[in-house]
Amino acid sequence: MASTAKSLALSATETELLRDLRSRLNRVRVGTPAEAVLSGAFFKACERVDLAAEAGAAAGAVSAADVAAADMVALRTALGRLQALRTEQPAAWRATLEAGVPQAILSRRLALAGREQPVEAG
Repeated sequence: MASTAKSLALSATETELLRDLRSRLNRVRVGTPAEAVLSGAFFKACERVDLAAEAGAAAGAVSAADVAAADMVALRTALGRLQALRTEQPAAWRATLEAGVPQAILSRRLALAGREQPVEAG
């Protein structure tokens, strides 16, 4: 159990990175140049905190509810689907961005690291 908790841990810098990115994603307007930049930053930040997208995942819809109680494996799978969605179906990616799914993934990663309360805990 201790090794699992250690592997999920985030440094103070990583925690601040995820919180700042989540805040910026909440303010971005879809269709602006900032959307493209922040979308790329989202996937790079996820890689930095051990959430590399699952390679070869098929593009598909992911909802905030899907990731609310996800473990790291499920988050990586969701990221793979979102990464494919971003390249194959940009309009669907924008809808996902507007729905707050990337923010939910960041929140769940923070919760898994013990840096924030899980969404279901209120």
